[in-house]
Amino acid sequence: RSEYFDDIDRGRERYIDSTDSLDLSVNVNVTDSIALTFDAINLLDEELFSYYDDDKGRPARFYDNGVIYYGGVRVNFGG
Repeated sequence: RSEYFDDIDRGRERYIDSTDSLDLSVNVNVTDSIALTFDAINLLDEELFSYYDDDKGRPARFYDNGVIYYGGVRVNFGG
């Protein structure tokens, strides 16, 4: 995603720097009523950087969330 205006923070404009994004979602039907799910978020391990007044020399926030994985089972009990 390209750079964008985010919000007014403490009376100053806050912008988010550009980032790349790659996520993965897999669902496998084991039976008609049971499915396994797997999601991987932020596979490129991108960091999120925000700054004030459209000036990257005035940092506001920095997030390094890493890669996040989710797994689950979905069950349909009828209907």
